[in-house]
Amino acid sequence: MSSIRSSYPMMFNTTQIPFPTSYSEDSQTIENTRTAEAGNDIVNVARYGKLKASMSFTCLQTTVQTLASFKSVDSFKFKRYSPETDAYAEATVRMRNFRCQPKKGSEDLSEVKGVWIVSFDLEEF
Repeated sequence: MSSIRSSYPMMFNTTQIPFPTSYSEDSQTIENTRTAEAGNDIVNVARYGKLKASMSFTCLQTTVQTLASFKSVDSFKFKRYSPETDAYAEATVRMRNFRCQPKKGSEDLSEVKGVWIVSFDLEEF
């Protein structure tokens, strides 16, 4: 995994972000279904492969600030390594469900303002 970290860092627009503690992505198919007069279901696929990614970070306060700066942005480019293509994949996303909490026991690390657990979801347009 270390070669992926160095060869394909994750990017929000042009900002390189640290590799998350946990990461998962889901690829959704967007369909419209309606019933014809004969009673048959007609399914129209509007889109394949709509990205939804969930990630969490254990990080210092400076990284919390960097990540939090994207929660109030309407959209941004998310670049990540795709094992399907063995290259960068890019999607226009928005951040949802931003959560931040102090890591238990880190309050004594006043010189770095504690260690924080940050998690959020990215949803592709």
